[in-house]
Amino acid sequence: MPNLSAVLAGAALAMTVSAATALTVLELLPTGLSSVADPTSQWALTPFLWGFRWFEVSLALAAFALAFSFSRALPRFRIGVVVVLVLFALGRSFVGWVNMDAPGAPATVTGGIHWGLGIVSFVSSIVAMFLTARSLRRNAQNRYLQQFTSVMGWITSAAIVLLFAASRSAELARFFGLFERAFYVTTIIWIGAVSVALLRQGPSRPLAAWAITSEDRVATKIPSRDGG
Repeated sequence: MPNLSAVLAGAALAMTVSAATALTVLELLPTGLSSVADPTSQWALTPFLWGFRWFEVSLALAAFALAFSFSRALPRFRIGVVVVLVLFALGRSFVGWVNMDAPGAPATVTGGIHWGLGIVSFVSSIVAMFLTARSLRRNAQNRYLQQFTSVMGWITSAAIVLLFAASRSAELARFFGLFERAFYVTTIIWIGAVSVALLRQGPSRPLAAWAITSEDRVATKIPSRDGG
C-alpha cells in the first residue's frame, strides 16, 4: 500500500507544477497588464479570470496537500507548520472569488477582504518556511534542505516587505507586480522542493530523520564518564 505521506507529497508537487504552468501562461498571454507594475489579482478583472483562478486554486491545493503530508510526517511539536500551511491554502482558495478593487476605484468591503486574504497568505507562507527550517536544523542528514528553506524564507520575507513598501510608496509602486511575483515564485519553488524531499523519504517512517521527536529525546541518553 502506498505511503500516504508520499501520495500527498506527490499531489502537492503536481499542483505546484500546475500553479507554475498557470503563472507562466498568464504572463505570456496578451492580458494587457505589466508583469512589473500590475498586481496578479488584476487578472481577475480581465477576461483572463479563468487563468487567475487556475493559478490560485492550484497553489491552494499544493499547500493543502503539503500540509497533510506534513501532518503524517512531522513530530507533534511542529504541528505549527501544518496550521500555517492550511491558513495559506485557505487564503489562496478564496482570493480568486473575492476581487480586488479596480485601480482608481473607491475602496470597498470586498476589496478590503481581498487584501486581508493576501496578508494572511503572505505572513503564513513565511512562518511555514521558518518553522520548517527550525524542524530541520537538528539533523545533519537534511542540512542542505534546512539551509535552502531558511534562505527561501529570507528571500520571501524581503519580497513581502518590498511588496508592502510598494503599496505605500509612489516611487516603489511601479515595481509592485515584480515584488508580488517574486513572492509567488519563491513559494512555488519551496513547496516543490519540500514535496520532492517528502517523496524521497522511506516508506516506513516518513521524515523520520527530519527532526528530533519527543520520543527520540526520551530515548537519547548522554553517556557518563565511566561509560555507563
